[in-house]
Amino acid sequence: MKKLFCFIVFVFLLFTIQIDLSEDDFAIVIEDASGNERSYTVQDLVGTAEESGEDANESGESGDSGELTLVENTSEGSETDRTGQADSSADGSLSGTDSSADGSLTGSDIQNEPGDDTAQNAAQDEDSTQQSSDGSDGQSTDEQGTSEQMTGSETTESANSASGSEPDADTLLAQGLTEDYFEREVAGSTGWNAASAELKERAISSSDTIQTLSAGTAFCIQEEDGGWWRIALADGTTGYVQSDYCMINLPDILPTIEYDITNSYFSIYKSWGHEIEGVTGEKLYDAGTLETDGKVWNERLDRYEYLVPVMYSAAKKIAIAQYNAYTVTGGAYTLKIYDSYRPHSVTIEIASALSSLYNANSEVREHVDYSTEPSGSIYTWGYSWFLAQSLSTHNTASAIDVTLCEYDQQKGEFVEMAMQTDVHELSTAAIKYYSGSAEKIPENYSSAMTESAVLLDMIFIGGSHGDYTFLDTGMSTLASEWWHFQDDTTHSRVRGYVSGGCNFQVTECLSE
Repeated sequence: MKKLFCFIVFVFLLFTIQIDLSEDDFAIVIEDASGNERSYTVQDLVGTAEESGEDANESGESGDSGELTLVENTSEGSETDRTGQADSSADGSLSGTDSSADGSLTGSDIQNEPGDDTAQNAAQDEDSTQQSSDGSDGQSTDEQGTSEQMTGSETTESANSASGSEPDADTLLAQGLTEDYFEREVAGSTGWNAASAELKERAISSSDTIQTLSAGTAFCIQEEDGGWWRIALADGTTGYVQSDYCMINLPDILPTIEYDITNSYFSIYKSWGHEIEGVTGEKLYDAGTLETDGKVWNERLDRYEYLVPVMYSAAKKIAIAQYNAYTVTGGAYTLKIYDSYRPHSVTIEIASALSSLYNANSEVREHVDYSTEPSGSIYTWGYSWFLAQSLSTHNTASAIDVTLCEYDQQKGEFVEMAMQTDVHELSTAAIKYYSGSAEKIPENYSSAMTESAVLLDMIFIGGSHGDYTFLDTGMSTLASEWWHFQDDTTHSRVRGYVSGGCNFQVTECLSE
């Protein structure tokens, strides 16, 4: 108590005789209630505020109240203490707390969460979730929907570009996004049920069943009610289905993504540059009703567009990836999707055709079986790494094949970026990591990975890259395909519900 009394007297005298002392002239040691001694410096509020070039209070007054504040000596000669950059409170006093780091990640912080290595190894698990493969050459540009695109100058700056922290709902709404990072509301979108499902009168499992829907039935989503959607069928019948086992049409909620579902009109699958008989150049499945380019008229978007089904839970993660690519960068980039849901029978068809080419062509066989790094190290792969032999994550609508486009100011449109191969190149030319057994971290990238491919990867796995800090989407990737990203959690859930994967075509668009 004596020390505190002496200190008060000293401060009184300081004001009385107007001694001008700098903050570094002395330190005061005060004993707290617990008997611990703490060292403090005296800072002149007026001097600190003037040094920072900011008013000390919100009223805009000069702040020369003569108020002194004690700042604990947490570190000798700290930058905050010496430059007057400590936080200011509303009443003009300065906080003694050092400003925290901005939360951005350094290069050493960036790493993907490794997946299940057993699931990645095709030789150990033929039904692996890691064996699906897709792609596209990226040379065919979707000319539709350019009116939906916004230039970099038309987009707002990202709220998380510096820190990488997840934006709150208000921030997303201010950017024109929903709380799930969607660019448009779910209501009004086309959806499909992944398997046979009961249409309920109310949003509860015990509710009466209106009718049973066959797998792949198209509907328009009317509203969300917890884990349920109220839907309207093509004939006007309404009811409720569980959204956990339903797909949503991605363009309806993420129209800024570019789409070119080549498998719906002209497949671009190749292996080491060789066409795959019965696959390359063929229409493999429907993504609409137009035979010319695979699209269908979308009333909601007011244009022809592909039908791009993905499981609803996976769509939420893809939305974060587009947020990273488009919003965080101020419209500099956008995703371009080449494949999403693929009927199970199509996966088997492609796998069989690739196997035939592999057996007949020694050049293909060599570059499917082995990769060589600049060090001279050779790694073994095999064709099962490049296409699922049984169940693919695409068969549960839990994966996408995607590349990246950059906004070209001169052309006024997004242009596909150069990657190490075209999408759907089924050989070791397309590998992401030097080995299938390597841990999935950037340090293990294949020497073939381009800067554009690295940027795409960061957009999905999160971390700092150049001037941007991206959120982690929660999706995983494949060692063998730079373009493939999948939602393992969704795949596991749907796989338990539809053990053989989904095997229906989509042709109806009921969006409004």
